[in-house]
Amino acid sequence: MSTENGQKASLASQKKYDTIRRQTPERKMKKKANDAVRRAIKKGEIVKIPCEICGDPNSQAHHAWGYDPENRLKVIFLCQSHHRQAESE
Repeated sequence: MSTENGQKASLASQKKYDTIRRQTPERKMKKKANDAVRRAIKKGEIVKIPCEICGDPNSQAHHAWGYDPENRLKVIFLCQSHHRQAESE
């Protein structure tokens, strides 16, 4: 019985954390930028290319110039490894 209550409390706490995390201004800007790129690729306005460093065809869009509205579609394509490396710099 107490395990069930603990699980419910844990789920409630996780939902609250997720809701708060999603609402940060930075997170909202990132989501809007990612959604804009996704839509542009789908419409054919942006062509997804292989990683610009190693040529890996499984590339991801990297917002090298930030997430501001004027830069939302300014991306470079990097593989997961190089994307992580760029994000940590």
